Amino acid sequence: MRNKLNEKLIASIRESLPEGENLAQNLMDVLCIGKEAIYRRIRGDVPFTFDEVSTLSSKIGFSIDEIVGLSNSGSGLYELDLVEPENLIDRYAEKLDRQVKILKKMRKASQSMINFAINSLPDVFALAHDNIARFRLYHWLYQNKTRVNSFAFKDLVLSPEVIALQKQYTTDIRSMSRACFIMDRNVFISFLHEIDYFYRLKLLTKEEVEILKKEMITMLNDLEDLAVAGVYPNTGSEVHMYISNVDLESSFSLYEYNNTGYAYLKVSTVEGVESRNPLVCKKQKQWIESIRKYSVLISQSGEVQRMEYFNTQRDFVDKLAL
Repeated sequence: MRNKLNEKLIASIRESLPEGENLAQNLMDVLCIGKEAIYRRIRGDVPFTFDEVSTLSSKIGFSIDEIVGLSNSGSGLYELDLVEPENLIDRYAEKLDRQVKILKKMRKASQSMINFAINSLPDVFALAHDNIARFRLYHWLYQNKTRVNSFAFKDLVLSPEVIALQKQYTTDIRSMSRACFIMDRNVFISFLHEIDYFYRLKLLTKEEVEILKKEMITMLNDLEDLAVAGVYPNTGSEVHMYISNVDLESSFSLYEYNNTGYAYLKVSTVEGVESRNPLVCKKQKQWIESIRKYSVLISQSGEVQRMEYFNTQRDFVDKLAL
């Protein structure tokens, strides 16, 4: 029994690694143990510990469910993509790095697709704009800090490494074969309410609000151009953009590549719950498809609805009173 589980584990790892990459070297890099210890595990002489399997699943990206026999049952394992309260910026950087590694793997796949159903401003929109990205992170840090009285927006300075990871994330997303966005009508309005709230707390200055408003207008203009074109300008990757006619209760995303699925449910700005279980991914896909039925396509279509939507969002930005 133990050898069969080990064989399933090794097979899952091999399938998840990019073509041409060395199995043993990857295991050594992820688990930080020696060559002989790795080969004993590969041969089945020594079993992988649960912590090691969990780490490999998270770092390499395969489903534990398939190994333990849950992939076709009514149960599934979920991974909590949560951030510890200590060293929040470092944990945020580590999370971004994990996401970039998943996207790097997807870029090497012959076909890759990401589906988003979003009720709040997503990473893929926000991280392309420096101050918007910084404000989203600031809001999350503010809610996670126990002492926040003197913690103003100007106090948050991101390292070049974090900024580079944010840029890399947006670059990689735009390299997927296809992306689908289903947007709640309140995605941008809720973000403006957050700006207004922190301004009234005197944690944002008038000048900082104006900078954020300008970036919001730039973002909306870019997204409207993207909807008109239906492809990312530098990569030619397909983009399908919808406006939901029903309110979305949360933000969902589904990553698909090489017959592999990765489902993600957003918990907060930075945190979420994820699963690679095939049944969970199938259910997530069905749910996103059901939302699409109640949505209007505005990419390369729905010109009137598209113009009305983006003009309304720009009006909301302009009317943000100081």
